[in-house]
Amino acid sequence: MNYFTQARVLFTVIIILVALNVTVLALVWGFWRTSLEGEMVPPPPPPPPPPSIQAVMAFDLKLTKEQQSYFKEASSRFMRRSGKILRQYYHDKRMMFDLLSEQDPDSTYIIQLTDTIGMQQARLERITIAYFMELRRACTPKQRTRFPGIFRQMLRRMAMPEPVPSEQLIQRRPPDKRRAKRLKRSN
Repeated sequence: MNYFTQARVLFTVIIILVALNVTVLALVWGFWRTSLEGEMVPPPPPPPPPPSIQAVMAFDLKLTKEQQSYFKEASSRFMRRSGKILRQYYHDKRMMFDLLSEQDPDSTYIIQLTDTIGMQQARLERITIAYFMELRRACTPKQRTRFPGIFRQMLRRMAMPEPVPSEQLIQRRPPDKRRAKRLKRSN
């Protein structure tokens, strides 16, 4: 082959390779861009906040406007009273854990703090029960029949375990078969 035909072939091969390279780059860029555009969909709006306890009670008990305003006032009184206790409770609890992290903590002071924390919890329980009794008194007799179910629902929403009825605590589990056989053999 002569030089000019070799150069022409080489030039043609380079032009074809450049064209293929540009085509591949264009395809890659096109796919990359469309995949990014697909991912750039704005996130859905956040879910609405759960309804307040007052809203749930107003809906479930079918409260009148007067009852709703009374419940709102009672709730604000409860929040003020319980807020003071909760702030002191968390302060004392932090202080107790800070003392426990010391090298040589004062055990009598820690015991005093635990007693104080226990009294604060008891006061908080009394305030909470008084609050729910106040709300119950504002209900009509028909609404009072639905109040225990709503109270349980609120306990679940507040992530507090329901109290176990005392008759369930007393019941013993039935003995399993293996245990019954062992008891027979030992007699």
